[in-house]
Amino acid sequence: MDANEYQELAARTLIDRPGFEISDRDIMAVWDAIGLAGEAGEVADHIKKGVFHQHGLDIPKLEQELGDTLWYVAALCTTLGLDLSAIMQANIDKLKIRYPNGYSSVDSLHRADVNSVTRSLALVTLVVREYDEAIAFFTDALRFIVVQDTPLGGVGTGAGKRWVVVAPPESRGAALLLARAATPEQLARVGQQTGGRVAFFLHTSDFWDDYRHMQSRGVRFVEEPREESYGRVVVFLDLYGNKWDLVQPNDAQETTTV
Repeated sequence: MDANEYQELAARTLIDRPGFEISDRDIMAVWDAIGLAGEAGEVADHIKKGVFHQHGLDIPKLEQELGDTLWYVAALCTTLGLDLSAIMQANIDKLKIRYPNGYSSVDSLHRADVNSVTRSLALVTLVVREYDEAIAFFTDALRFIVVQDTPLGGVGTGAGKRWVVVAPPESRGAALLLARAATPEQLARVGQQTGGRVAFFLHTSDFWDDYRHMQSRGVRFVEEPREESYGRVVVFLDLYGNKWDLVQPNDAQETTTV
C-alpha cells in the first residue's frame, strides 16, 4: 500500500463536522483537554531532551511547563464544575488503600481498591429452526450485526453446527447466540422459550425510528406503543413468535421526534 492509497482509504471515515450540536461547555472542555495534553507533552519533551539528548534539565523552564500543565487541570475542573480539592483528596485516599505501606510491586499487581474479579453476562441463547433465516431476520428487521459465524462441524444431529452471535451495533449488553434446534425437544421450544412471557428487552435511543423500520419489515406487534413510568415501550414478536419489548428508557437521549 502506498501513502496516497492509504490517505484515500482513511478519508472514508472523515467527517466534515459532527452531526450534533456541541454546547459551549463541551467546546471549552475539549479546548482544555487539548491544552492539557499539549502542556504535558512539553514537560515530557523537555525531560526527554534533558536526559536522553544530554541537554541537561532546565529546572526553571520545567517549573513553568508544570505550572502551565496545572493551569489546564484547574481550567478543566472549572469548565466541568469539578472540585479540584476533592479530586486530590480522592486520589490520596485511593493510594492509601492501594498501597497501605507505601509502593510495592506486589500491591500494584493485587490492588485492594479494585475488584480483580470482573464478570458480565456475555451471551443469551435463542433456539432457532435454521441459522440463515434467523440471521436474515435479526440483521434486516432489527438491524443487528453478525458478531461471529463460525462453523463447528459435527456429525449426526450436530452436522452443520455453527457458532452464530448477533447483537445491535455498538451494544455493550449481552449478545444473542443463535442455536439451531438439534433435537425434537429443542425444536418444540422454538418460539416458546419463556412460555409466552416477554423473553428479551431491546433498548433504543430512537424508539420511533426503530418502530417504523420494524413495521416496514413486517415485524408483528401485539399492541400499540405505550408510555410507562420507565419509558416508551411496545411488544413485538420475532420470526418464531418469542415476545420482545422494544424500550426507550426515560434516561435515553432522544435523537428524533415523532
